[in-house]
Amino acid sequence: MTQTASKYDRLDLEKYFTPAWPTEALLSAESFVGGIFDPAAGDGGILNALPASMKRHGSDISPDADGITAIDFFDIKAGSWPNIVTNPPYGPGGRLAVRFIEHALELTKPMGGKVAMLLRVDFDSAKTRRHIFADHLAYAAKYVLTRRIRWTNFEQKEAGPTVNHAWLVWDWRKRAGSPVTLGYLPTPELEQSVA
Repeated sequence: MTQTASKYDRLDLEKYFTPAWPTEALLSAESFVGGIFDPAAGDGGILNALPASMKRHGSDISPDADGITAIDFFDIKAGSWPNIVTNPPYGPGGRLAVRFIEHALELTKPMGGKVAMLLRVDFDSAKTRRHIFADHLAYAAKYVLTRRIRWTNFEQKEAGPTVNHAWLVWDWRKRAGSPVTLGYLPTPELEQSVA
């Protein structure tokens, strides 16, 4: 797939609501013990895609659904959720997304949890981000999405979106020196169920 720059203006607060299938695809490859916290929950799309039996909580600086706490993620100083899964805002040059990753890793480390961020497929390629990818002991997996995401609150052309995404995962229980998993999602079986 060729990726071209988007011709759309950025949405306020970078609110791009995630459909269910990317989260379902992530859960087909990764397990999360102890519940999931989404600190950029928006309308709750990621949380709503989780199995009903899974503990979940969401916050957002400006929530778009009931049950999501209004709080700035960076005001949270101690983690009470072992796993953080989110589609973070990028900010200029991706620096806000980097801060989200760094803060999520700080909050999940004491509990030996996981962090999963839905990011552009090439987000891990910048040398200024090496400290959170190639040099980070917990960086565990990259799952390239083989379908492009159509955000649920964003009108897109019939031809479809132009940006490729991936789930980037850190796992504090990963053994030092073990290789990073590279996978492709959704799996053919899941692809048939979400088509």
